[in-house]
Amino acid sequence: MLIKCRKEKDQIQALHLHSHICGCGLDGHRYLQNYLVQLLVDVGAISDAQQVFDKILCKHESSWNSLIYGYTKCSKPQCALDLYDRMRENNSMHPSGHTVVALFKACTKLVDLEQGLKIHASISKCGLLEKDPFVGTSLIDMYAKCGAIDKAQDVFGELPVRDVISWTTLIGGYVEHGHAEVALKLFEGMQLEGMPPDASTYICSLKACGNLGAAFKGLKIHADIATKWCLGVHIVLDNTLIDMYAKCGLLSVAQELFDKLSLRDVVSWNSLIAGYAQHGQSGHVFRIFQRMLINGVEPDLVSFAIILHACSRMGLLKLSQTYFNVMSKDYGIIPTIDHHTSMVDLLGRVGQLDKAVIMINKSPVSNHIAIWRRVLDACKNWGNIELGKRTFEHAVHLIENNDPASDRIYVKLGV
Repeated sequence: MLIKCRKEKDQIQALHLHSHICGCGLDGHRYLQNYLVQLLVDVGAISDAQQVFDKILCKHESSWNSLIYGYTKCSKPQCALDLYDRMRENNSMHPSGHTVVALFKACTKLVDLEQGLKIHASISKCGLLEKDPFVGTSLIDMYAKCGAIDKAQDVFGELPVRDVISWTTLIGGYVEHGHAEVALKLFEGMQLEGMPPDASTYICSLKACGNLGAAFKGLKIHADIATKWCLGVHIVLDNTLIDMYAKCGLLSVAQELFDKLSLRDVVSWNSLIAGYAQHGQSGHVFRIFQRMLINGVEPDLVSFAIILHACSRMGLLKLSQTYFNVMSKDYGIIPTIDHHTSMVDLLGRVGQLDKAVIMINKSPVSNHIAIWRRVLDACKNWGNIELGKRTFEHAVHLIENNDPASDRIYVKLGV
């Protein structure tokens, strides 16, 4: 019965079984307890798994591993790391490769580089990096996403075997941290070593081309992709191609690709709209946005961020206010700091500084220093010394109360 529940991932049946075991007085049976932990983790009953785990006098290594993995899977990374610390106190217990991968994911979610370094040091002693390629790849990913790209490179260099996943993870890390040139050199090095790229590798490399404006390189990569995939087969790859061409200023090519797609999601539309917005072609931005709505594609946070920014650049206050209201009223989208900043920028451009301040004070982003900086910029442009002084004092107050360690706003602004 235990095996059947675990195989079918039947949570209700697993909980009934747990209750039955307790009712029969079998909850003190060591084998049943340890297996029950694994079963409850597998069906997503993490709190029940923890209760059973806490009662086990002689905890099996598999129970530690299962529970740590379970906490990571259900988005409780700190619980996973805390449990790992407890596990380390018992020198006879060691995490499996599967669990270490989960632990690195937990570190990534929390951006906890210090804990990641500790786990890395611990697994180095038992040679787990050499034994399990997935551990090495997850370690590269953790370092890259925690900002330690040099450490990610070091780990990559020490791997006994490099597969397409480890190459792609490192390339993606460099792209994420603004090192697009390094990413493209790695992409070339990967091919020289005879490792064929997969779709994810191409996506990372195209992003690097877009960030650099390297149109020629992007064209070569596109040509390589065309020998492996047809247009419309891999929508994420198609969207990345559109985005790359748009960022490189080849808007006609981006438009042509877009028009050929048989399947378009909101990302497809956003990529094209953002390209036109980036190159100041606001007329195209609004036309394509309306076309997206007519086609029944619901806009998302990114769509409205692009539209509001375009409104701000063109000084279209009434239209921006319409879109700002529509996004929450008609689409249930809660405006973020980016949306509010575009509105404040526009109000500042047209000289309605008091309205900008009122809007900020009514919004949930009123404690963000960045948005007050926009008001200060507008005060400087319009020569509004009185409001500028009040805004400056308020901003300094926010910094001193919310983030004493941060740079003072007057240093950033050169005031």
